Amino acid sequence: MPTMKTQEIMSEFANRTGLTNSLHPPKRYLWTDSFAVCNFLELFLQTGEKRYKEEAFALEDVLHYPAEYRLAFRELGLSIGLQTVEKMMLMIKEHPVDFPQQQSLISQLTEFSPHLPLQKNIENFWQTTTNQKGKTWTEHIDINSVLLATSMEPDGYLILH
Repeated sequence: MPTMKTQEIMSEFANRTGLTNSLHPPKRYLWTDSFAVCNFLELFLQTGEKRYKEEAFALEDVLHYPAEYRLAFRELGLSIGLQTVEKMMLMIKEHPVDFPQQQSLISQLTEFSPHLPLQKNIENFWQTTTNQKGKTWTEHIDINSVLLATSMEPDGYLILH
């Protein structure tokens, strides 16, 4: 269970950076947003408080930034992760005996369903040649290329044979 201090820190972040307080202009960066998304999702999973999930996905606006302010390998990691949702649902249905907490898992996975379209948005953005010419792509071209290919054909990574 998360500590009250963790919850307090993340609530202060959301307020201070304009995520939950419209009196403060949005002042965030991709780097902090990516960690904040993970933290808010973990707080949601641990506490069940929907406000944490809402705060995590309120940070989606970062996906509207131009390529020069984005890191492809982080976004493509999210794209790959989102593709696990449907695969996990199928696995739970095909092998229910392996998932004693299946109702809870299905409920948690279902919470991500409205956000699954982000996967294609991210993938399409980074497939565009113009976006691949930017400094944030070229500085990390090896990992970006591999993660884009993995996002486009994830089964080799996500499914054990």
